Amino acid sequence: MGDFSELQMVLQLVGEDIRAYLSTTYPWLPITVVAGFSLANSIRVLAYVPQILKASRDENGATAISFVTWGLFLLSHMTTVAYALVQLADVVMALIFLG
Repeated sequence: MGDFSELQMVLQLVGEDIRAYLSTTYPWLPITVVAGFSLANSIRVLAYVPQILKASRDENGATAISFVTWGLFLLSHMTTVAYALVQLADVVMALIFLG
């Protein structure tokens, strides 16, 4: 793999294979992933606003963030990984949200 375009093409093919396997093996998965992704990210937005305000006023910063918010952050990232793989076949996006 000499250049970036080859890597991008390989990752796209891998993503399409993952999406095809998951959609075929678990036919209920695509709609479940979209619903989970939408719900988690909608709730996340509502949970973040008060936490951002709280953290901006707190001298210790992140210690002011609740465990619920951190949990929603984790949930939203995991549903984004699932959405990227199942709906978009986008391995790069999935890797970004894993890291």
